[in-house]
Amino acid sequence: MSLLKMDIIEKILKGDTYAPSHHARDGFLGGGMLYYALAYMIKAELCVCLGSGTGFVPKMMRQAQLDAGVVDGKTMVIDADLESAGWGSPDYFKNETEFTKNFADVIRIKELSVEASKRFEPGSIGYLHIDADHSYEGVKADFEAYKDKITPRGMITLHDSIPRDRGCGVYRLVEELRNLHSVDVTNLSIGTGVAIVRVTQV
Repeated sequence: MSLLKMDIIEKILKGDTYAPSHHARDGFLGGGMLYYALAYMIKAELCVCLGSGTGFVPKMMRQAQLDAGVVDGKTMVIDADLESAGWGSPDYFKNETEFTKNFADVIRIKELSVEASKRFEPGSIGYLHIDADHSYEGVKADFEAYKDKITPRGMITLHDSIPRDRGCGVYRLVEELRNLHSVDVTNLSIGTGVAIVRVTQV
């Protein structure tokens, strides 16, 4: 007997070309288990994902809400869809995908992430995943715009948090956050890296 349901795992991974960046492939959820566990553990009523090429993280968030009995919870993905900027351009704004078919209740918002932060009240987001503009300035702006939107028990994860050739903006922010007394930080080498951040003071 398994705690994991293979039909759901296959539904999550099918057609997801970005899943390997989370160390997920061939029936193995990799870092997806972390995203799932965080949303499930705190029974997050509102999960928000900033940027997501094929919707891997929002799928994990929403499945966790359903499995934890947070049926009326909301999962939202926010992306400006700016292919010309060198990042963004998720396929779920352009075509029907496995994500849009199987997780149709995930709310998709096409907007700059910092602008979209105005949609949320302070202390309203249970779990936030940041995976939008990977420049230091961009990821820091996202963190600053959303940090007071997190519930007291809430969590933030930042993707692509280990140094790579195409830039170390996320890693630089993570190292900066380590020196603050107002946050707890753990940086894991899962896929292309994921840092877990808990804001202890706003």
